[in-house]
Amino acid sequence: MKNIYIKIFMLAPIFLMLGSCEESLDDLFLNPDKSTATKVEYLMTDAMLNGGSGLRIGYNPSGYYLILQHIGPWTQLNGVDGNDAQMMDLTSNAIGGLWGQYYTGFMPRLKEMELVSATLSEQEQANYAVYLSIAKVLRAHGTARIADLYGDMPYSEAFTARTSEPNLFPKFDDQESVYKSIIADLKEASEELAATTLDPGNIRAHEVLSSQDILLAGDLLKWQKFANSLRLRLAMRISEVDNAFAQSVVQEILGGSAPLVETNDDNILQEAIGPDGLNSLGGGGGKFARAFEDRADRTYAPKLMVDLMNAANDPRRAAHFQTTTADTYVGVPSSPDDQAGLDINSDDFSLINEELIRNNEYLPGIVLTASEVRFLKAEAIIKGYVAGDAEAEYNAGLRESVDFYYDLINLDPDFTMNYPDPADVDDFINNSTAKFDGTLAQIYTQKWMHFGINQPNEAYAEQRRTDFPALPDDMTGGSVLVRTTRILYPSTEILNNAESYEAVRSKDTSVTRVWWDTE
Repeated sequence: MKNIYIKIFMLAPIFLMLGSCEESLDDLFLNPDKSTATKVEYLMTDAMLNGGSGLRIGYNPSGYYLILQHIGPWTQLNGVDGNDAQMMDLTSNAIGGLWGQYYTGFMPRLKEMELVSATLSEQEQANYAVYLSIAKVLRAHGTARIADLYGDMPYSEAFTARTSEPNLFPKFDDQESVYKSIIADLKEASEELAATTLDPGNIRAHEVLSSQDILLAGDLLKWQKFANSLRLRLAMRISEVDNAFAQSVVQEILGGSAPLVETNDDNILQEAIGPDGLNSLGGGGGKFARAFEDRADRTYAPKLMVDLMNAANDPRRAAHFQTTTADTYVGVPSSPDDQAGLDINSDDFSLINEELIRNNEYLPGIVLTASEVRFLKAEAIIKGYVAGDAEAEYNAGLRESVDFYYDLINLDPDFTMNYPDPADVDDFINNSTAKFDGTLAQIYTQKWMHFGINQPNEAYAEQRRTDFPALPDDMTGGSVLVRTTRILYPSTEILNNAESYEAVRSKDTSVTRVWWDTE
């Protein structure tokens, strides 16, 4: 596919489609028509490849700065050799990187899909309607991630620069309205997708969908499962701040026949395909793998997670972490005071398994998994939102999580790790400290372990929402470091959208809680 380069001015997406295009995307995604014209399907593919989509952890800024340097240590997902009094501080790359990708890369492409579609004939618009339904799901996923990190954000008035009524200085919408808007979009998208029948033999737009959809290959049932499961995630995330609304949404999803991601075959993954995968250390600067290569001091196993897995003889442990030279699993403590005097090295402390991420060229972008959905259902049942068997859902979540991590680490054809003995998995589920005890705390903790460093944004959001697991204090000199609860707005936004920023200036601190993060 010919890459469409976009020049952005101010916050809103004013962009010029250049007449000559350059071949800059991997051959996997070449446009078979070799066309320089902007088409709906090409814009969709380009949006999926953009870091602002949140479909994959990249190298910079997400993997290197935001994850390994900030969110990971804050949420104790990775052990760091050298945490100090500045461990809660934010860097400019972490502050502005994802914001910029979302506003200048991802969302302009989705908006342009709508604008290009509007220029087509009535019949062509009907043919391309499925792309716009898919775009609603992508938009909800990417937008939720920005709202979870920053809180209030320009949304309802943003992305209008190329419309008939441009607004270069959009207001900041409160997070509640953003959340409820995208939850509504997901319902609408699911209904539209359920009502769509593809006709690839007669309709070109439908024929090319499977190749241009590099996430789910045009599988509309899987897109419905993605939409419904994402809607369930977002509804449960706001359940502590708007219980009635959350309950109504969850009852609508779980009380009916809405298809969900409930087995690992349904997982929403941006698969790494091709001769070098998409997580390699080389071509294009690498992805998450290169961040692990460049910041080896931040790729140790975290003490809290290792201790929990050790206590349960957790079969996921071998996939997550490497053993020490003494053939044990030992995590690095997070607190600077607890690190004092320690010689942190890879002989005495475990590393995050190099074959899971660093050496795994075929590591997919992990968007949403069956294990998460099972844990969400167990939570909803315990909260009384719907009837059901919470223990059965929880156990299924554990079992899917174990299989998922062994599936991940075995993706590389040059590496093999034997799956655990089924009897050991049964023992873990039925007889260990992970055995279902009927508490939300246990469900939340297991979900945090399932997310781990592979889904750090979700782990960070859920730990802030639930306060589980209870993270040990990070201390320096006997004083508790104040935990960072949100990302600051970037300086470019403050300067370029100054009048609108004034309305949220008082909230723009690293210890302000986002809307759903209650005390």
